[in-house]
Amino acid sequence: METRLPLAPTLLAALLLTTSVATAGSPTAKQCIEAYESAQLTRQDSKLVEARAALLVCASEACPSVMRKDCVLWLDEVAKDVPSIVVTARGPDGDIAEVRVAVDGKVVAERLDGKPLELDPGSHAIVLEAEGFNAVKQQIVLAVGQRNRRLNIEFAPAQTQPSSPPSTDPKGDRQVPTASWILGGAGALAIGVGGYFGIRALNRRSDLDACKPGCDSAAVGDVERDYVISEVGIGLGLVAVGSAIYFALTDAPQQTSTPALRVVAQPAGASVGLAGRFQ
Repeated sequence: METRLPLAPTLLAALLLTTSVATAGSPTAKQCIEAYESAQLTRQDSKLVEARAALLVCASEACPSVMRKDCVLWLDEVAKDVPSIVVTARGPDGDIAEVRVAVDGKVVAERLDGKPLELDPGSHAIVLEAEGFNAVKQQIVLAVGQRNRRLNIEFAPAQTQPSSPPSTDPKGDRQVPTASWILGGAGALAIGVGGYFGIRALNRRSDLDACKPGCDSAAVGDVERDYVISEVGIGLGLVAVGSAIYFALTDAPQQTSTPALRVVAQPAGASVGLAGRFQ
């Protein structure tokens, strides 16, 4: 590629003098000179699209012929070197025209019209987006003079994110079942009853120690009965409390009737019962 040196000061002054009058819409002498120099620099940097834009300015009839001749020649050369791509897009139902095309983070087209998109030589990151479809990303490398490279895109429908189903974890927001409260209360009551009769049995036994060996048989029977009630009550209370904890930590059954603790004193002992029905 032929590269010109910057214009000499005397030549620059002559150009400014001879082109001081410009038609409306035409570049000024200063703009011609700036475009002339910019075209050469950007072409050297392989920024061919930008170089061509500058060459179109300095190739204008309003610019001095000394630089216009170079710009026209270079414009023809650059036009042949600028690579381009032709993008087509398809979905499940056919061609898609409403596609936004971004190259290296800059939007270059809002829809596809079948025309080439001119880019500079080198590597480019291309992102294509269409409403209702997943975005497509491609990395391409264009060579100098590679014209009308086909870029055929297949869009896939965007996947709808399913809504999360309600949590079915029984340990999540589960409340302590009613059965646990009832069994826990009944168990605490049974332990309390057992403790009461146990303490009373100990007190009565100390009285029997004073009358040995001729203690009244009825008094001895009362002490033995208290011991039985105490042991049964505490044992049954512990079972009830354990059941309450078990139901609270697992899938507790639903009660259909309220459990009831029954402690019945009898001449030969006592009976303690926990009644209730669950499902």
